[in-house]
Amino acid sequence: MQVEHTVPLSKRTFWGIGGVADTLITVEHIAELPPLWAQLHASKTPCRILGKGSNTAWADAGFRGTVVHLSAAERYWQPQPEGKMLLIADAGVIMSQLVEDTARAGYADLERMAGIPGQLGGFVRGNAEAFGSGTWESLQWVDMCDGAGQLWRIVVTQRPENGVHSRNRAKTSQTPYGAGERYQITSLEDPTAIPHTREILPQLYSYRMSIFKAHDDWGVLRAGFLLSVRDDPEATLQRVQSLSAHRWQTYPPGRTGGSTFINPPGAYAGRLLEEAGAKGQHCGGIEITQQHANFFRNTGHGTQEELLTLMRQYRERVERSTGICLTPEVVLLDEWGRERRDY
Repeated sequence: MQVEHTVPLSKRTFWGIGGVADTLITVEHIAELPPLWAQLHASKTPCRILGKGSNTAWADAGFRGTVVHLSAAERYWQPQPEGKMLLIADAGVIMSQLVEDTARAGYADLERMAGIPGQLGGFVRGNAEAFGSGTWESLQWVDMCDGAGQLWRIVVTQRPENGVHSRNRAKTSQTPYGAGERYQITSLEDPTAIPHTREILPQLYSYRMSIFKAHDDWGVLRAGFLLSVRDDPEATLQRVQSLSAHRWQTYPPGRTGGSTFINPPGAYAGRLLEEAGAKGQHCGGIEITQQHANFFRNTGHGTQEELLTLMRQYRERVERSTGICLTPEVVLLDEWGRERRDY
């Protein structure tokens, strides 16, 4: 565990936005997080877990608390019946590397996630998705800790018949959710369920969201993927690398937070923003790229307030012209680590 003080947060995110954090603690083993997390909550110290910072903009005033960076990146392969494989990975694993590892092993389950930046913990929290394939669709379980340091295992028990991605959301008036349950476990080494602790989670995950977004005191420790789609390793790896290269060629270059708004049911946020005249617009050091209207880029010295101003302006224009209220996909935090809702 490494402790640093007065840490510039702009150097810890893709956007390059944010002031100085009072403290940053790097956790190298998942077993270290629960007691630290409990200590921070018991002392009422503002705290946030930070992965790669691929979609986060910290406050210009910084963060008056402790940032916890989980770098733990162990992974384990456990063969299962019928040629399947259980892949257990720590929350600090770089997801693009994990996708390539599964391809080399001859499994194609995660190939559509190729090239998306970030760590596994962030993918679980936001149910990162690409081409209709979301993180939770291959997950079997997630081990987590709460603000008291208690260990829990969340198990997926039911998945929507047609998935939860954007196209299927347009076919129904109701949001499709995956369901699950959670129970306390004795330890990470021996994750035996503790009796009488089981809880039903009817809204475990949906399109670009999971239950973790509603619980800032829940920390992802590791996750188990059940891999079952076998394919030739060389061919699978080639597809993964090709998709990754295509993604980075089509993404606007420079310091962005990825997609700024979530695609609404039956539509694309980028197209709606483009029709509202967003492309090429700017506020201070933040501009909306000409290549893709849903990518907001820091041109050098942009601030969170400038980013927020542009987001508000074009979110309001889209709503006025279409009646659609866009939901932010990126995370903007105030000085105390709370998500800003004043979009």
